Amino acid sequence: MRKADSGGNLRINIENRKELNDYLVKHQQFQKDELTGFQLLSGGVSNRTVMVRLADGKAWVIKQALEKLRVKTDWFCDPARIFREAEAVRFLHARVPQARVPRFCFEDPENYLLGMESIPEPHQVWKSELLKGQVDAELVIQFAEMLAGIHGCSMETPGLPEVFSDKTYFEALRLEPYYGYAASQIPKAETFFQELMESTRHENRFLVHGDFSPKNILAHQKKLHLIDHEVIHLGDGAFDLGFVLTHLLAKSLHVPGHRLTFQE
Repeated sequence: MRKADSGGNLRINIENRKELNDYLVKHQQFQKDELTGFQLLSGGVSNRTVMVRLADGKAWVIKQALEKLRVKTDWFCDPARIFREAEAVRFLHARVPQARVPRFCFEDPENYLLGMESIPEPHQVWKSELLKGQVDAELVIQFAEMLAGIHGCSMETPGLPEVFSDKTYFEALRLEPYYGYAASQIPKAETFFQELMESTRHENRFLVHGDFSPKNILAHQKKLHLIDHEVIHLGDGAFDLGFVLTHLLAKSLHVPGHRLTFQE
């Protein structure tokens, strides 16, 4: 598990409503009395995430990357990964419309912040719907079309950010803690995982999301929206496919009454 390359010393804590409100006013993102709602968002371990509502009815989601992830084991990663996600939000919003990525609002290098528009409410985390056995074929097709749109991008795609060629965050947040940890815990599979890690490192053909799963999909009015892009990179598209199939297989085991539906 990789130690952060930067200090990661955050000047504000966005989970403190007053601190965040004062920050947004000071940096001219909002007017003094414009913030009317504040909600802590859960579900992730690598960021502080909040939603703020404005007097005009709009809402923003603000993320702040953490150097030490919120897990029991010491797990560190450079909080500058938030700027990789900012690049992804801008690029995917413009170039992969089927992903329905929310519009970028602002970023702050000093506080490792990213602000973007919130997905309209009411919305549900698609993972929660699937765990209830609610498998909508139309949404599954949308899910597949999102991934096809992402994998359809490559190094030759106009406007593709150059930083997507870097695998640093994918290595720290996926290869090491997933494959590397499994190799250390299962001696019989160590060679397999080490070879898998090496082959994955040397692939650079497709744009890979790296966190493409139902937990990062929000459903609103029969439309899916993709969030969380901090490990996006040019790499091996098979990683996304394996990641997705693992999540869907796990859900079919969790709701055995709908197992055939998941298989279809």
